[in-house]
Amino acid sequence: MPSPVQQVRFLTNIAAASPTPTDMLLPVFGGEVLVAYMNHLQFTNKVNHRTIATGVEAKFPATWKVSSDIHQAGELILGSDVATREYSIYLDSRPRVASFEVDDIDEMLAHFDVRSPLSQASGQELAEQVDKNIAKLLIKASRTAGTTPFPGGGIDQNGTAATDTAFTANVLTIATAAAAQAFLNVIERTVIVWDQNNVPTNDRYAVCRPELWYALRRLGTLISGSGYTFGGTNAQAPAMGNKDWDSVNPQINKFMSKDEYLLHLGVQIYRSTFVPGTNTTGLEDSKYAGDYTKTLGIIWQKDAIAHLQKLGIVTETGRDIRAQGDLVIAKTMTGGGTLRPVCAVEVITQ
Repeated sequence: MPSPVQQVRFLTNIAAASPTPTDMLLPVFGGEVLVAYMNHLQFTNKVNHRTIATGVEAKFPATWKVSSDIHQAGELILGSDVATREYSIYLDSRPRVASFEVDDIDEMLAHFDVRSPLSQASGQELAEQVDKNIAKLLIKASRTAGTTPFPGGGIDQNGTAATDTAFTANVLTIATAAAAQAFLNVIERTVIVWDQNNVPTNDRYAVCRPELWYALRRLGTLISGSGYTFGGTNAQAPAMGNKDWDSVNPQINKFMSKDEYLLHLGVQIYRSTFVPGTNTTGLEDSKYAGDYTKTLGIIWQKDAIAHLQKLGIVTETGRDIRAQGDLVIAKTMTGGGTLRPVCAVEVITQ
């Protein structure tokens, strides 16, 4: 018999005790997952996010208003009482895992790269699930009633969602100009409540279903995240040009990213498919479970919730001899909970 062809197995680590053709796969896979994970996260930088090295819990203090008095001559300054409390935020009980197994023969016969797209998809999946959980935590915060003197969530500070007669069921499929204007009105009502309760004026956000976001965009009255006013005509470019179809200024004719936002009263409005829309009661951890069938959007300030991360992205790979393939795993462990309910408002359909 002829001698077998001596192939260079460039993923083999000869320094290993038992070298295999996939020894050096993990660093590549891990990097691809991490890049995809970071590129697809949308909400973690818009809430209180903390990485913890040990334990399963992080504590966040809360204080409520310091009073003042006129000092009279000869009076002792004794100090005033300040309401304080502590919030305990916990990790989820178990990590979230994305995995796939690549068959040797399938990979050998394929005329395209198999592992790279799958590793990127793993990172994207983990990021999407983190964002979906954050959206649910924000909604749960908005449904939380206050405890004196700390006000609760919702438009009336008692865990009540905001709505409008324009938010009918068909808004979820065909958003109208009336619904878009109603959403802006809800934002205005929200920021008034926030200002009355000394909610910080920075880091204010809103997210809604894509259908409604594009209806908001069509109103032509909002400012985009890059400083251009949506609406107007080509003749008005660039001051009033639409970044997506402006033929007069091709340098601003580019694809909108997921981070593109509209601006109204200091609130950055994003679009996302991660706004929950089903009843997950009984299907998920109670921390995230709820009836979200009427949820249309969320308005929040960064202090509404805290999000914890114990494991960033951990990747592992192992040879499965019985299946003649390589099992690849990516996992992360996160958690979260409510901090200031007054900073979250759920927007629902009628």
